Amino acid sequence: MSIKSILTKIKGSYTFPRFNYDTSVGIRDRTIREFIKNNNGIIFGGKAINAHAPLLLKRQSEDYDVLINNPKLSAEKLEKLLDIARRGDFHYTTPAEHRGTTKIRDVGADLKRGTKDDFTLADFTKKRKVKTTKIQGLNFISLPELEKKRLEMIKDPKKRFRRGKDIYDLETIRLIKRGLFS
Repeated sequence: MSIKSILTKIKGSYTFPRFNYDTSVGIRDRTIREFIKNNNGIIFGGKAINAHAPLLLKRQSEDYDVLINNPKLSAEKLEKLLDIARRGDFHYTTPAEHRGTTKIRDVGADLKRGTKDDFTLADFTKKRKVKTTKIQGLNFISLPELEKKRLEMIKDPKKRFRRGKDIYDLETIRLIKRGLFS
């Protein structure tokens, strides 16, 4: 008999959103990856660099940046799938700063939308033509494409706030390409 069933008997038919939230965090990543794979999404950004990189060069990357057809509709579908998989209303979608991009956000530990502890799980952007590499059944943007994009971002004065991260990513990409850490 599980803890949840014992607590349910004690308290009646009360649902335990906090219990569902804490115990279902591992399901989140698996559901997102499966959705991206089934909908032919292309992962770019930090997760793509990590997919190409050996363990020593991986950096922490919390969210998925995904190129996908119809980002708004896809984000809403994934939000519903995540809520079903995690047995609660723990996710919501919002438009991102960039036009045509939709964010899927997690409500965080306080289980309330729009608070400081909410965090982004995925950014869905309109699919464009890019070179890809298939790794573990998922499409990732290729290293040359990543390198080209990082160089553009470093040169862009509007992206100055993230220059340190972009330089680190560019150096990581160049080390991967040289094969120094294979």
